[in-house]
Amino acid sequence: MKLLRNLKPWQVVSLFVIVHAFIFLLIFNTGFYARYFEDPISISYVYAADIFSGKIPYLDFNIEYPPLALVFMLIPRLFTTDTPAAYHMAFSAEMLVLDILIMLLLAAFSRRLGLAGWKTLGIYTIGLLAIGPILTKNFDLAAAFVTLLSLYAFVAGRYKTAWVALAAGVMTKLFPVVLIPLYLIYHWRHRQNKQAVTGMAVFGLTMAIIAAAPLFINASGFISSFTYHMERPLQLESLYSSVILFVRWLGSEPLYLAFSYGSYNIISPAADFFSSAALWITAGLLAAVYIAFDRFIRRRPGTAEGTDYGFMMYAAVTLLVFVVFNKVLSPQFLIWLLPLAALAQRDDWLPWLLFVFICFLTAMIYPNFYGGLLDGEPLLVGALLLRNIALVVLLFLLVRQVNYRQLRPGGVLVSPR
Repeated sequence: MKLLRNLKPWQVVSLFVIVHAFIFLLIFNTGFYARYFEDPISISYVYAADIFSGKIPYLDFNIEYPPLALVFMLIPRLFTTDTPAAYHMAFSAEMLVLDILIMLLLAAFSRRLGLAGWKTLGIYTIGLLAIGPILTKNFDLAAAFVTLLSLYAFVAGRYKTAWVALAAGVMTKLFPVVLIPLYLIYHWRHRQNKQAVTGMAVFGLTMAIIAAAPLFINASGFISSFTYHMERPLQLESLYSSVILFVRWLGSEPLYLAFSYGSYNIISPAADFFSSAALWITAGLLAAVYIAFDRFIRRRPGTAEGTDYGFMMYAAVTLLVFVVFNKVLSPQFLIWLLPLAALAQRDDWLPWLLFVFICFLTAMIYPNFYGGLLDGEPLLVGALLLRNIALVVLLFLLVRQVNYRQLRPGGVLVSPR
């Protein structure tokens, strides 16, 4: 620890780059983690292979992701032969590059927030190891990078860049869209009406440019990539499903599982109810977060000074609400939260430690013991319920941290007197 404290920022980042290269290229491919790659064929490989065979996305085959996701899927295929193993190696290398870019952003964020860079990167690394090689099987790290870039640009006052990056994030994976109200509230409360209008215009223009080609190719196919997610049933690992599974274990809820929309889903009357209610529950809780953020900003001075850490924390809370209370809670969704979890460490060690536990428990369930969960084994059902309860507790801890602490100028958290 003392050695890390004495290193210059660029030396700290360089050291962690070496560590992460070792993790991505060796550790994630051996021992405990090897089970992740029993099936080397990923959805990214399938879509990339379809495009390289001459098929047109949104026209010749359905795809549930926005257009920029395809860019991250195609890049590895440009440098490999048409084999799943070769593609996976190139895809892992691409994710490593994005991981390094995230670390550079985290180091810059830490300096701005007055955090120790080595500690932020250390927490990020522990979380990365806990999540495991699912990072190298899915492109969610790309969406996490673009989202973090947008947040950093925003707190740095580079609003146009922030809105462009936010649009790119939405066009990579939809979840960053829930951050739009935070940006607008911030502009509004700081009397930045011009920046708000300009930002929304830049956001809309960026979205239009990215969406132009898919809309021209097949508008209905492109739109269905968004409506697809609205039509999904209740996924097995969601918060609501874990409660249903627990009740079923007690013997009072008939249900069965069905594989559709790329996941195992619960089919039962209760599942149908929660599948419909999840949207309204999530929307209501997000509205509560936005109102709380508005109150937070109003308690701050008329300038942006001192609100950076609070803004980042509310962004983390917003994304966490979206993840926890959605009707789908895939393991890779935790990747979206990983960079922000590394930054949520100034006032309390418990939130990030709990997040690491959540990631580890998730990695144990999927893929290591997923078959037991499908069979309804009590231990696995209990582990899933514990993981989801821990996510709710994490949300409570973050809300408490941001609401029951005051910010002095510069964003330093202190306990109220």
